[in-house]
Amino acid sequence: MPNGPLEKPACTDAYFAPQRVGDEVWVLFSGKSSEEEGYSILANTIYVYDWDGNSQRILKLDQGVFAFAVDAKKRVIYGISDSPEFHILSFSY
Repeated sequence: MPNGPLEKPACTDAYFAPQRVGDEVWVLFSGKSSEEEGYSILANTIYVYDWDGNSQRILKLDQGVFAFAVDAKKRVIYGISDSPEFHILSFSY
């Protein structure tokens, strides 16, 4: 055990906001540390998995969101952002 004050471990955001899209599970991925300067909960990466947990693809959005929904028929992702204020975004895939 080291001498001196205990260091607070960094908290890293990982997967959140899972969505079922047909036969797949889509989840936002951040990978950011809450200790980073300019930290934001907004994420611009969506990982897509099958129901067995196998990675199918990775989607990169051109803007960050903290929640999303998918219209698989229209092939559109709708996301919510709060930067600079709350608004809804749409992304074709």
